[in-house]
Amino acid sequence: MNPADKFDVYTVYGGLTSNANLSLYLDLPDKYTNSAVLKLLDPIVEKLYGKTFTQMMNDGMTVGELRQLLNTQELLDLLEKLHIDTGTFGQILTIINKMPSVADSVRVSFGTPNHAGLYTVTAVTDSKNYETGVGIGTLLVKMRSKGVKLNWNERFVNGKITAEEAKNFDFKATLSSDGDVTIAQDSVHYLYSGFTSKWKIYSSTTTPPTEPGSYVMTVVTLGGDYQAAPITRGFKITK
Repeated sequence: MNPADKFDVYTVYGGLTSNANLSLYLDLPDKYTNSAVLKLLDPIVEKLYGKTFTQMMNDGMTVGELRQLLNTQELLDLLEKLHIDTGTFGQILTIINKMPSVADSVRVSFGTPNHAGLYTVTAVTDSKNYETGVGIGTLLVKMRSKGVKLNWNERFVNGKITAEEAKNFDFKATLSSDGDVTIAQDSVHYLYSGFTSKWKIYSSTTTPPTEPGSYVMTVVTLGGDYQAAPITRGFKITK
């Protein structure tokens, strides 16, 4: 192998996120983000598919759309003129096709995984002077926990609230990361439990109590990209 030879590396990440969702990523060589290359690619791809290559990389696409894109002769001819070897594309599609449960409707994102989960990583090297090389490994993207907190949206005064106030009280908590509350909240889950004043057992994961009684609520994070320590509080609802 000549040390002066340069190799393009295409990387495919496929696996399950912490929410048990199938996730697929394709990380392209830097040349595909070169402004001069994009200036040539964008109009051709837009003419064929209604959106530019830049938009596709930003928005992602389905496996079916990716398969169609990588088999478009007009695009392949342009890449060849730009001295970009397209022989690797067939290998990329072979790798994706061998992944379990990958249908044409599965979405592909461009870049590296940005969601917590366990991924199979397949790197494909490309050079006209050598046969295509393939390497396989695994990648674990951990849930972020540093600086991640759950905070109550509203607090009780002396641990009490009236039944009338409970109707409009915000029982929920907000997940934040280093103070950023705009992160996804779908991993936040609740458990309300306790007894009404008539000693009726109350338990719910969706609806807070509104009848007089004594209760405990716990908030936890399950799945997602952020993991916070659970928070718990007890309270009474009075007449």
